[in-house]
Amino acid sequence: MPTDEVWRNGNVDAIDKLLAADHVDETPPPGFDGTRNAQKQIAGMMRDTSRDKTLGVLDIVADGDRVTGVWRMAWTQIGDLWGTVPADGKRIELDGMDYFRIQDNRIIRTRHVENWLGALIQLGAFGA
Repeated sequence: MPTDEVWRNGNVDAIDKLLAADHVDETPPPGFDGTRNAQKQIAGMMRDTSRDKTLGVLDIVADGDRVTGVWRMAWTQIGDLWGTVPADGKRIELDGMDYFRIQDNRIIRTRHVENWLGALIQLGAFGA
């Protein structure tokens, strides 16, 4: 599955199978634009700063060219998260929801929400 290739296995080139060349992420992380290349940068950063990743799709709904999915990813943090929160080898979980628009079997538009506050708390970013 291409999502596993990208997010679990760290194969950033598999993003080309998922996202259209003119893909737009309407809610990119701070410091990234909404392009397919930015998604490759994000996936590469996750690959390089984490290990033992699991990714589960908890729910998915499709209607025509629109798909919404709820997911949970877990990993062991081995590098600084977003370049700012030092890693301490903790295992953390991140829940999220994505909304996609599909065209020609590729994602052309994405909106997403993740519980990064929960992940930062798990990493001890705000003290004990």
